[in-house]
Amino acid sequence: SDLQKECKLIEKLRIQELEKQDIVTKLYNKDYSRHIIEEFLKISEPNSYHTLMIVDINNFGIVNENLGYLFGDTVLVNIASSLKKIFYDTDIVGRIGGDEFLVFLKDVSNRDLLQEKAEEISAVFRNTYTGENKNYTMSCSIGIAVYPDAGTDFIQLFDHADTALIYAREEEHKNYCFYAEIPNDEIINTSDCYEKYAITKTRAYGTSNFDKEITAFAFDIMSRTKDVNSAINLLLNKVGMQFDCSHICIIENSMVDSDFHIT
Repeated sequence: SDLQKECKLIEKLRIQELEKQDIVTKLYNKDYSRHIIEEFLKISEPNSYHTLMIVDINNFGIVNENLGYLFGDTVLVNIASSLKKIFYDTDIVGRIGGDEFLVFLKDVSNRDLLQEKAEEISAVFRNTYTGENKNYTMSCSIGIAVYPDAGTDFIQLFDHADTALIYAREEEHKNYCFYAEIPNDEIINTSDCYEKYAITKTRAYGTSNFDKEITAFAFDIMSRTKDVNSAINLLLNKVGMQFDCSHICIIENSMVDSDFHIT
């Protein structure tokens, strides 16, 4: 019937959309990010300039080890959401590794604007919630490669952004580096580095059976996290995202009297 055909088409499109996404953050995944950038560069106008950035979270393993992987996944989701907000819909934002992101800005080469964007990205990490006690501060390093000066295809741009990222980690006064800034005699050959970026662990929770998943999430995060208040806030944040809520109230029944109290 027509209804069955429509349902099959909708399901096919849904699956195709999921295949483009990183399972945790819902950003574009590594391979699809590469695909759409390559397709864009094929039709790019002569004398146009575009920019590829690789963003690496500094010391993210410490967050996972001390607060738990589910806590870490929620931090990644929050970072991804904040990154999307500072870029246009025409820009490309993807997750390419366990704690690495890719950003591709179209028709942008102005150095001042790119520095401003790098600072905005850095602010996203500084402002990311990592616990009530704020024992863990987030920061990032950013490697920047500008088309066509730093490469005329995706792999060249990616390799050179990766090289710039290595230097960005060593910067004392800023956390980003342009490939063009690196002296020729100090350039590190990172060709074919694309394959080293990979996500080796994914422990995301989907939305098909939310009641069981949120229960598992709650038990897991409460058992792994030393900071109980942080765990509760992350749990409420996940519930809010599922049901598109901006505020959640907890009503407690006091053991002392029969009154209810809103937390």
